[in-house]
Amino acid sequence: MRMQSLLICLCIFLGCKDKNRSWVQLQPALKFSLSDSNTLFRLYSKDSIKFGYYADNFIFWDSSGIRTEKKYVIIGINSQNNDTRYYISVGNVAENSSIQNIKMYYINWPNGESDTLFADYKRDDGDNNKNSCKCIDPLIELKLNGKPFIRKTNYDINGIYIFDR
Repeated sequence: MRMQSLLICLCIFLGCKDKNRSWVQLQPALKFSLSDSNTLFRLYSKDSIKFGYYADNFIFWDSSGIRTEKKYVIIGINSQNNDTRYYISVGNVAENSSIQNIKMYYINWPNGESDTLFADYKRDDGDNNKNSCKCIDPLIELKLNGKPFIRKTNYDINGIYIFDR
């Protein structure tokens, strides 16, 4: 019985079945980084970051004059092949974009500067195995301050999008 419960929870966590009964992957979080870590630490002091834990609410969206802060924001570290990447992970962006049509996010950095993050995901009701991410909400467009990302790492299945600021 315990093994069955664990298996059910694992299936729910990893993904769900679409109407065609094929497995589709949910987008767990949007991960992005700046090309220069010094720029990140100028905007958000390295000494005040608790890496891997929820950060202060500094990313939000505005809908009809109502500010809604993103609660699931983590600043993390990923090292691969002698390359250490500090990244910001923002939960539920794909679902917010594709279902609720929330595309524009605002970043109020602790040092007082601001940025805009445009994230356009679109629900794919077709064969999810044919889109590039094999997911239910593929990314259509992503920009920081109106500029597209300069590259995407392969640190995880969805990658980390790198921007120049």
